[in-house]
Amino acid sequence: MTFKKNILFSCAGGIFSIQNIIAINKIKDFKFNIYGLDVKEVGLPNKDFFLKISVCPNPHENTEQYIKFIKNYCKKNNIDVFFPLSDIEIEILCNANLIGLKTKIILPSKDNLDLLTDKFKFLSYLDEKKIIDEKIFKVDSIDDLENILNTKKLGYKDVVLKPRKSRGSRGVLIINDRVDLIEPIQNRNCAIGPKKKILDFIYKNKINLNNFLLMKYYSNNNFDVDCYASKSKIKYLVIRERNWENHLSSVNEGCMIVKNLQIESLVEKIVCKLNLTGILDLDISLDKKKEPHIIDVSSRLSGSVSAGIVAGLNIFEIILKDIFNIKSKKQTAKKTYIVRLGNIFIDKNLQTMDN
Repeated sequence: MTFKKNILFSCAGGIFSIQNIIAINKIKDFKFNIYGLDVKEVGLPNKDFFLKISVCPNPHENTEQYIKFIKNYCKKNNIDVFFPLSDIEIEILCNANLIGLKTKIILPSKDNLDLLTDKFKFLSYLDEKKIIDEKIFKVDSIDDLENILNTKKLGYKDVVLKPRKSRGSRGVLIINDRVDLIEPIQNRNCAIGPKKKILDFIYKNKINLNNFLLMKYYSNNNFDVDCYASKSKIKYLVIRERNWENHLSSVNEGCMIVKNLQIESLVEKIVCKLNLTGILDLDISLDKKKEPHIIDVSSRLSGSVSAGIVAGLNIFEIILKDIFNIKSKKQTAKKTYIVRLGNIFIDKNLQTMDN
C-alpha cells in the first residue's frame, strides 16, 4: 500500500534542503509532494526540488502574521506534515492555537519546550536530576561575568560564554590562556583569548550579555547527535563526529558516523527523563577522559541530519511512520562511516569501516 502525503519544509533555501528532500523521497511505501517556505525568494538549484515554493512572513518580525499564513497555507495546500526547521518557528508554533488544523507539525511537547530552547535551563535541569555533573553559571551582565571569573568557584581555567538561545556559534566567547585574541568567525561576535582581551572585546563591540551562560570549555572533539524518540523510547539515533577546520563554524565541514556507548547512554537517560516524543538535537564534546558533555541542544532537525542516509538510516522515515502509526524498527548505526557532506548522495567512493 502506498501512502500519498503532502510534506512542507521551512528554510527551503538552506544549503542542506536538497539532501533532506532526496532523503524523504527514499522512503518506501510513501509518495510525496514536497512544498517549501522561506522568508525570502529561493533561487536555483533549491527551487527545482520543490513542487511549490513560497515566501512566508518572517516569524522574527510578525508572529501573528506568520501563524495566520501557516494555517492558511497548510489548509489551502492540504499539507499532511510540516517540518519547521528554525528555532523561532518551533517556539511560536508550539505556543500557537492550532485547533482545527489537520496538519501534523513536528514540534516538541509544551512541557519540554522551555528546556529544549534554553541551554541554561536544560543543563541546569539535567544537573539537578543527576544526569550530568556540570557547573553552569547564569550571566545577565558584564558585572555578572566579572564576578564569576573573579571567584574561585570555577575550578578550571578555560571557560566558554555563550547565549542561552542562539544557534550557529553566534556570540560564543572562549576565555583561555592565549596571549592574543583571535576572531575565528567574522561578524558573529565570536572570539577566543585571555580574560582581559575578551572583556575588552565585549566592551568594544557593545555585546549585551543578557541571557548568557558560562561553563567549562571542553576540547573541540565534538559530536552532532540526531535523535528521534516516541513515548520516551529512542527510535532513531545517529552520532556524528565532526571534522573541524574551524571548530566554531556553523557549517558541518564533514563528519564520521560512529558508535559511542557513553553518548548513547546519556541520550537514553535524557529521553527517558523528559518522557520525550519528538526530535532531540544535541552537540556533545568529550573531555580528556572521553566523558561526554553537552554543549548545545535543540528540538529541531539539524541542518546536516540527512548524513545518516550514508549508513542506511533515515530519520524522516522513522518520524513519518511513527506519526502515522506504521511499525518500524529502531535505527542506529552499527558501523563507522566517513561522510563528506557536500557529496553524500552522489559520491560513489564513500568509505565504510567496521569498528
